[in-house]
Amino acid sequence: MEHLDIVLQNVRGMLNETVSIADKIPAGYTPTWAESLWLSLFDGRNELLTFTALAFLMHEFVYFGRYLPFLVCDYIPALQKYKIQDNKPVTREMKWRCLRSLMFSHFIIEGPLMLGFLPIAKLAGIRTTEMPLPGWTEMAMQIAVFFVLEDFWHYWIHRLFHWGPLYRRVHKIHHEFSAPFGMTA
Repeated sequence: MEHLDIVLQNVRGMLNETVSIADKIPAGYTPTWAESLWLSLFDGRNELLTFTALAFLMHEFVYFGRYLPFLVCDYIPALQKYKIQDNKPVTREMKWRCLRSLMFSHFIIEGPLMLGFLPIAKLAGIRTTEMPLPGWTEMAMQIAVFFVLEDFWHYWIHRLFHWGPLYRRVHKIHHEFSAPFGMTA
């Protein structure tokens, strides 16, 4: 619980701050064009909310971007013979019900949970707006650490969602569709 208190204190503190590019660039350091572009996204804005919004937009782009090719394949008759469960049709109503549930889950559950990422990342020593930005080797290490932390986080949150009240009220939709399609993941 002590670590959770530290994260919550960081979140509260971060909600009241805005970023000034001038404060982020060390004296005598000239940012690269990529660093200048990255910092411009935060200048005069709240770092926590901006970072969370960027992470959320990236999440949506990747989540739905990886599904779109399979959605297109669903409408190409010649590809229907390759469906694994071709005896279980996926109706338009099923897709809309899944999309509505996803939007609720992404905006109401995942979005707020993403607010906790930046304070945890900073506690783990991951630099986000501090200059200079990490080099490729440091970034590769941070990405590897991120994958481990995110996988750990996702696993335990998923386990929590299998607990009775949360399963019935929130997570059941994840297991509702007997004919899987890309969006149900």
